[in-house]
Amino acid sequence: MTVLIIEPDSRLAMSLCEVLLDEGYSAVVRSTLLSAREYMERENPALLLLESRLPDGDGCAFLSSARIRRRIPAIVFAPRGAFGESVRALEAGADDFMTWPISPREVVARVRALARRIDFSR
Repeated sequence: MTVLIIEPDSRLAMSLCEVLLDEGYSAVVRSTLLSAREYMERENPALLLLESRLPDGDGCAFLSSARIRRRIPAIVFAPRGAFGESVRALEAGADDFMTWPISPREVVARVRALARRIDFSR
């Protein structure tokens, strides 16, 4: 199962990637919505991990448009205290929502929980 991480902070993205790889997942990192969109046109990731707000656009809007094409599970991250972000993310199609600071190990636990509920082979 390939997880697409859309995260502009390279340290955090690499930390998430390493933990996912240690758990047996494939992980691809993109730092912008543009590069994530281009990747998704060529590849078919099983799950998205993304920021709600990225330097080049709105992660929730990106998720909403991605889910029009297909039902891709997603976990969205946002800063603590970002009023209304959890509702925006869930309404955009997120399956889960986390606020900063996040623990890479908790992210993996949430990915595993999604995997138990969703058939990723579709």
